[in-house]
Amino acid sequence: MLDLDIISDDSNLLNSQEDSKTSKQQPKLREGYKALILLTAINMLNYVDRYISSSTKELFKEDLKLTDFQTSFPLTAFIIVYMITSPIFGSLSDMGINRKILLFFGIVSWSICTAASYFSTNYAGFLIARMLVGVGEACFIAIAPSMLSDFFPPEKRSFVFTVFNACIPVGSALGFILGGYLGKAFGWRKAFLFCGAPGILVAFSVFLIQDPERGFYDTVAESKKIPFLSTFKYLLFNPIYVVGVAGSVAFTFAIGGMADWMPTYFHRTYDVELGEAGLIVGAITAISGTVGTAFGGFLATKLQNRVRNHFLFVSALGLIVGTPLVIILLFVENKTTAIVLLLLCDTSLFMYVGPFSAMIANCVPSIVRARAFSIQVLMIHLLGDSICPIIIGFINDKTGDFKLAISVVPMALGLAVIIWTAGWYFLPTINEHNNRTRKYDDESIDFIRADEFLEYGSSLSM
Repeated sequence: MLDLDIISDDSNLLNSQEDSKTSKQQPKLREGYKALILLTAINMLNYVDRYISSSTKELFKEDLKLTDFQTSFPLTAFIIVYMITSPIFGSLSDMGINRKILLFFGIVSWSICTAASYFSTNYAGFLIARMLVGVGEACFIAIAPSMLSDFFPPEKRSFVFTVFNACIPVGSALGFILGGYLGKAFGWRKAFLFCGAPGILVAFSVFLIQDPERGFYDTVAESKKIPFLSTFKYLLFNPIYVVGVAGSVAFTFAIGGMADWMPTYFHRTYDVELGEAGLIVGAITAISGTVGTAFGGFLATKLQNRVRNHFLFVSALGLIVGTPLVIILLFVENKTTAIVLLLLCDTSLFMYVGPFSAMIANCVPSIVRARAFSIQVLMIHLLGDSICPIIIGFINDKTGDFKLAISVVPMALGLAVIIWTAGWYFLPTINEHNNRTRKYDDESIDFIRADEFLEYGSSLSM
């Protein structure tokens, strides 16, 4: 039971926070939508710069005399730096530092470091430049979502972040396409220069938007602080969250390998030019990412009252369809058939995006929701896409069998299928989960103490 004295003692806090809210200036939705459009466009540029290295892999490999193992380190090094620095910039933002200044720094930083690859004369210089790209992108991703959240009330945020994240497959696709064609036409160094330099000018556009009043739409539950260790222990005892994250780690491991190596796979297996390989993979990513994400969200909504654990069901279904297609793709010798298979495969795999995010949001109280997402992001990068590309490169270097090396992708997808399917069948539904712990809903959890919070988490594993 909750301590009523704690609630009574903190009633003044509730009143003072309500008074504080009325003194804040409500952000204008018009300014919010302007910021959404601008930050979404910049986020697309973010992913363009991130995936240039994947589409120019063969070019800098030959020029710098690298192994396949070494060609995967730029993306892995980027992800590691990205993981480490994201919390730092998030903390700086929470300290009240002007977010437009931080955004400007992030965009300029990653753009300069992307363009700096033009000046690389050896592998070490190139690797350092790609690592430092992670600093700027971490700054942007740590701050842009929180700024958008302050522009919009909670009921509009689902739409806002759908739009903000919809540019990911498009930006990734442009990275594959531009990197492949610019690299082939002008050399790999100029591909990085041409894609990175414009971002320096784009960075100034952040001064056209407002830095909104912080926390105007936040509730008391969202502003209450729980120690990070207590949050982590609670999440560890939440079976829906644990199963969801475990499956997403295996999934991201596979997708990380596909994203980094698929243009090279088409180039080597089907003897297509790098520019054409980048165009193929880029176009497939843009189409399948958009269609798969939209269809997955639509299907989850339709099955909401018809299938138990519908979020896990749709996520697992996409993998059940997509995993065999990846396996078949490895044995196909015809380029056209491979393109069709990859399109169908990626469309199926992208079905998880909407349902999975909704599941993570719904299975935890708002008081820990942001940290639940941040821990999930940390885990998928730490154990997922930061290591798969170099494993593929290492296996290929040792065996000379590219198909064998890339077979780790369907293996990881198969593991994700097992995890999510078992979760769909065996776990309680989110409603059952919430009903078992209803005394700790968002209203009553406002003033919960750390020890009660851990007791709440432990009750979920029983």
